[in-house]
Amino acid sequence: MTTETDTNPVTLREVTAENVRSVCELKLAHGQERYVAPSSYTVAEAAYDPGSWLRAIYRGDAIVGVLDLTTTDRDGSRPFLVRLLVDRDHQRGGLGRATIELLVDHLRSVAGTTALETSCVPGPGSPRDFYLQLGFEDTGRVEYGEQVLSYSL
Repeated sequence: MTTETDTNPVTLREVTAENVRSVCELKLAHGQERYVAPSSYTVAEAAYDPGSWLRAIYRGDAIVGVLDLTTTDRDGSRPFLVRLLVDRDHQRGGLGRATIELLVDHLRSVAGTTALETSCVPGPGSPRDFYLQLGFEDTGRVEYGEQVLSYSL
């Protein structure tokens, strides 16, 4: 999976023994700790979720982020974006948008998938507006104190 951002392609690649340390060393920007768990938590949680689709986000040859997707419903039609983290030194350059575009393209190729869901903690600096700008809609549901958003595929 590839999309262009400037001259370096953005790709989603499997997290492996060779790149897991770099994925775990990704950093949040100051103030984001309230909204996004550290990448090492993402890797650990994914290891215990049999439905997890964990991917490192690359820009060219550099690891710039991580995402974790899981299936939360029985038929797999509504995958859930557990986490999207772009390293603090690589934010504000379109990588989050490019990653969501790649993820949506991937999900559209999966038979029976109708929507992508995610959730976010409300508040100043929340990623909620980012997701809404990309076409996610507020479902009105709140789970574990987080607002659930949905993107129709």
